[in-house]
Amino acid sequence: MRHFIQSLSIRSIACAGCVALATLSGSIASAGYQPNYAPKYGVAPSAYHNDHHHKPTYYFKEITVYEIRQIPEAHWVTKYDHYNKPYQVKVIKIRTIKVPVIKRVKVAY
Repeated sequence: MRHFIQSLSIRSIACAGCVALATLSGSIASAGYQPNYAPKYGVAPSAYHNDHHHKPTYYFKEITVYEIRQIPEAHWVTKYDHYNKPYQVKVIKIRTIKVPVIKRVKVAY
C-alpha cells in the first residue's frame, strides 16, 4: 500500500508539471511570441523580425561532380601447368570509373 501511495504522488506531480508546461506554452503563444531564428532561407534574424517582405541572401544550385570509384571485377583466365594442361583461375581486377553525383551548393547573391 505504501508503494502505491508513493507512485500515486509521483504520477500526480508529473501530471501537474505537464499541465503547468502546457499552460505556460499557451500563454507565450497567445502573447505573440516569435522565436529568434531565421527562416529556411539565408536571412539575418534582425531582418526577419523587422521586414517580412525580404529576399533571401543566397540560393541553392545543383551541380554535377564526378567521384572516382573502384569496382572489383572477377574474370576467369586459362592458365597451363608444367605438363601443358589447361586449368581455370579466377582473377580479380579493379576497375576505376567516374560516377556523376549531384550536389547542392549554396550560392550568395
